[in-house]
Parts: sequence; structure tokens; C-alpha cells
Amino acid sequence: MSQQYNSKLIDKLYREANPENATRIADEMVEIGDAIFVYPILTAYNKFRGKFYDHFFISDLMQFKKDEATEVLKELCHDKSLSETECLYLAGFCINNNYIDQAFSEKIEGFFSDVFDSGVSNIDDFDIEVYLDYLIFTKRFGDFENKIMSIFSEAEDNKTVSAKALKYLLKYDASKYLQYYYENYELIKNKSAEIVFAKEISGWSKGILPKIRDKILSEGSSRAKEIVAEKIKNEQEKEEEKKIEIAKKNEYKFGNTEIVAEIVDFRKKINSLSLSKLDFQIFNSAELIFEQCTPAETERDLIGCCMTLRGVVQGISDKVSEHGYCEEDAKKMIPGLNANGSINNLHLYLMSKGYNIDIDLGLRTVNAIVSKLAHITDDKSDLFKILKESDLYFLYSSEEWGQLHKAILKRYAKTLDQFLVCLQIKP
Repeated sequence: MSQQYNSKLIDKLYREANPENATRIADEMVEIGDAIFVYPILTAYNKFRGKFYDHFFISDLMQFKKDEATEVLKELCHDKSLSETECLYLAGFCINNNYIDQAFSEKIEGFFSDVFDSGVSNIDDFDIEVYLDYLIFTKRFGDFENKIMSIFSEAEDNKTVSAKALKYLLKYDASKYLQYYYENYELIKNKSAEIVFAKEISGWSKGILPKIRDKILSEGSSRAKEIVAEKIKNEQEKEEEKKIEIAKKNEYKFGNTEIVAEIVDFRKKINSLSLSKLDFQIFNSAELIFEQCTPAETERDLIGCCMTLRGVVQGISDKVSEHGYCEEDAKKMIPGLNANGSINNLHLYLMSKGYNIDIDLGLRTVNAIVSKLAHITDDKSDLFKILKESDLYFLYSSEEWGQLHKAILKRYAKTLDQFLVCLQIKP
């Protein structure tokens, strides 16, 4: 019964004069999958060649997992009169079957060059993937490097094509092209390619990527800066949410989780705001802040916590040192200034940008507390002085180490909150 049905199907295909109807019959043959249909489909292809639907028959032949179909398609690759569309379909066959024919490859390369010469904005976003896949397959991608780079940088009216060109450049040699566009950023700045580049690299995180992100944030167009800043913000939020969630699950053990979460949130908001206003994040990454979740039980514990917390409090971007004040002027700006540490530099930098910052900046007091507790000396007069001024001496003298630890963290959180309010007021 099946042989009779197959014979009638072949006869039906031979008799069909409409190419669209013929493709439907060929599709049914593909579903049946019998190798007997290979040559009838080839005949239909030759019959309707030059019509809009001719490449559909090639697609059908490619779906047969039969040796007969493979041989037919290999032979077809030798045809010198193949159209661009037919070649693009056969290119997929060659890649899937690891088949390289020199004449066919030259034909593909010729079509690619012709399309490029006609104008990069006219390149089809589907076709370019086939071309570039094939060039990688034949190891000829490097010979067309300049054309592909031009497609990326010059396809102003077709960001999809530009994005695909960049994707394949990075697929071919990510290190080379990332380094190239880092060193030659001006070639794509203020073009569509800059936005494409910013979107692509914003999903990367290793190698030279941090340097590229910094370059875009400092030199890029406003839209490129927004893309990178948003990605950084999202990454930080995900990472911080993950850590906070872990901390919350262990809240029965880590009693300072809630206040640490507040600190993380304030720092995140300050960094997000400073990134948009100052083009850099004020606070450096502070992974060790999460160690503060465990309350100090002994004085030794408290000393260790304060040593870690001091690094967090002082962990401020080196960019704040670019305030422009000489030492003499700095002392006039901040009475009693005796060193240009990170907190003092931050104060000076914000003042140079017109921010009305409280003379104490809040962070100095927290820094003084944790610094004195991190290195307790025999002479505790300075330690006692700062603790008394901060209403923390009773907890220290009563050896309430856990409560003192939490009180210091609360003071830091309050300072960050006040700092955020200050930063939100436009100078």
C-alpha cells in the first residue's frame, strides 16, 4: 500500500505545474522520508529553477538523512549557475556535512563581496549569518576581516546587521577585537556601532572588559554610558540580592543581617547615583561587609570585625583624589586636615563639584571609631574619647561586644543615609 501511495505521490509531483503546490508535495515526501523521493524532488527543482520557490526544494533535499540526498547536494554545489539564495542554502549543507568544494567556496565569497560592495546598509540580517558561518567553517574569515569590521562600524541603518558582524568578530577572536576597539574607540564613537558595542560587551565580565566599561563610562556617548551603567547596576543588584538572601536564610545565626542589608542598600544607591552624576562609583566593591553579619562575642572578635570594617569604610575610589586642591588649599577647605586619606579626598572632591557637604562628613567619625578599635594600644585615652563622644563608651566598658558591634554598624548605616541625601541635592 505504501509503495503504491509513494508512486502516486511521485507522479503527482511530476505532473504539478504550480511551483508552490509542488513544494507542498515535496514537503510531504520529506515527512515520509523514503530515499526514493530524492531524485523526483531534484527533478522538480530543475523544472522550477529560476522561480521564487526553487530553493525550497534544496531545503527539502537537505532534510533527507540519506546518502542519496547527500550525493545529490554535493553534485549540486558544482553547478556554476547557482543563484545567491541557492548558494546560501547549500552553504548550510556544506557546514553540516563538513564538505568543502573550492569552486563553490569561491562562489560564496564572490556573492559576499558583491553584497558588501553594494552597500553595507543593504545586507540582509539573515544572509550575513550564513556568510560568516561559512567563512569560519572554511577558515577564510580572516581574509574578509576588513569587510566584516566595516559592516559592524558602518551599518548605521541596520543595527541588527551591525550586531551580528560584531558577534562573529568576537566569536572569531574576542581578545583581538576587544583590544582593537578599546584602543580605537573613536572609530565607533557617536555611531550606531557604539551602541551595538556597548550592548554586546555589557554582558561580558572577564579579561579587558572592565577597562572597556571604564572607557565607555568616561569617553562614550550618553546612551552608551547609560547602557553600561545600567548593566553594572543590574549585576550589582543581582549579586547583592543573592548575598542578602543567603544572609537572611541564616538570620538565626547572623544577628546583624538586617543592618548589613541596609548598609549594602545605601552603598548601592550611592554608587548608582554617583555613577550617573560623577561617571564613577564612589565606593569600591566590599565583599567583606557580609562578614559583619556575625555579631562579635569577644573583644578579640570586635577587633577583627573593626579591622575588616575599616577597609570597607575607607574603600573609596581613587578618582576622588582628582579634586584639584593643593595641600595648602585643602587645609583651608577642611580645618584640621592632617592627611589626604580616602575620606578627606572624597570630601574635597565633592566640594570641588559644588556639593554642600557637612564638615564632618559622618564617615570620619565611623572611621575613627573602627580604626581605634582595630588597633587598641595601652594608652586608650583617644579610644575612650571618641567612644564617649559617640555615646558608645558604656557598651565598651560593660563588655557588651555584640551590642557595640551592632551600634557601630547602625552608625555607619545612618551616616550613609545622610550622605545619600546630600548627594541627591544637585550642586
